[in-house]
Amino acid sequence: MGLFSKLSRKPKQFLAITGMNLHQFQALLPQVEQAFEKLERQRKKRVVRT
Repeated sequence: MGLFSKLSRKPKQFLAITGMNLHQFQALLPQVEQAFEKLERQRKKRVVRT
């Protein structure tokens, strides 16, 4: 069981750790995942070239 799963069942702890409630976090998550994937592709391109 991951940290997100554990914290999502404890709203007060989730808020204390992330600074946002679960609904705000879930709304933001797709944007963060998309940005992470883009940066990861760029990083892999640099690694392959060198």
